[in-house]
Amino acid sequence: AVIFDRLDIAPQQLHALLQEGGAAHNLKKIHPGQTLRLQTDAEDNLLKLEYRIDQLSAMEISRQGDDYEIVTYHRTPERRAANASGIIHNSLFLSAQNAGLSDNLTMELANIFGWDIDFALDIRKDDHFKLLYEEIYRNGEKIKDGEILAAEFVNDGEVYRAVRYTNPETNRTEYYTPEGKSM
Repeated sequence: AVIFDRLDIAPQQLHALLQEGGAAHNLKKIHPGQTLRLQTDAEDNLLKLEYRIDQLSAMEISRQGDDYEIVTYHRTPERRAANASGIIHNSLFLSAQNAGLSDNLTMELANIFGWDIDFALDIRKDDHFKLLYEEIYRNGEKIKDGEILAAEFVNDGEVYRAVRYTNPETNRTEYYTPEGKSM
């Protein structure tokens, strides 16, 4: 509403636009720093609005007489497999950073093995890890890390392994040992 007011677009136009429902509800989720592109006519009537919802989705709203046409575009990201490994000298987080892992992937790795390893008390110098994970790309540019697909953690000489599996019947995703035991 503040943006429309700043551009002298009547509040009734925003109300009419939001009454369209559907994808128009994305306009209620705008955060500071996001960009809207608007086109108006000489009487300050909204003709077109473009909004990039996130890194993979955008919407375009065009005035069609008294109504609005809302089109949402979704790009399918490219998923690439990546791997990392590290030896723990001080802490899991420092070793994971040195291996190029994000904090999110490090937390996910700790969560996967959290029932078997106490990462606050059980970690030993020279423990090590390996993981296979996804990286998400758009137009050849990495936009974020994906999920860990498989991981191995060696703690005090004991080997722990996990594999990500989605049950096609329930569509539920969990991590399992190679023997099929839920983690």
